[in-house]
Amino acid sequence: MREPYLTGLISLTVDKAELFEFYRSLDLPYRILIEFRLKHKLGKSFEQIVAEEPWRLYPALADTLGLHNAEVFLAVLQDWLRRKGKSVDKETLRRWLSSRDVWFKKATKS
Repeated sequence: MREPYLTGLISLTVDKAELFEFYRSLDLPYRILIEFRLKHKLGKSFEQIVAEEPWRLYPALADTLGLHNAEVFLAVLQDWLRRKGKSVDKETLRRWLSSRDVWFKKATKS
């Protein structure tokens, strides 16, 4: 029996490169806002966070943009993944982008 927190992770094959691709697909003003807020509050860019600690992305967005806007980011990412033929729920995305343990469990399942 699969552990509940891994539900949806088995079919999720998005990696850092795809996170960068998604980010670059966003409108420029939205990317500028994200960059400004992350740099101002955390001293790191979106790309630095994804490259170094992708499991900290959701908390970083929630901290710098607010919880509602972090959820909007997840919804847009979820929609982008769906258009690429990858099905994953927001709760799974949230855990994946918030937990080092879940990120590494996902990586070992891929």
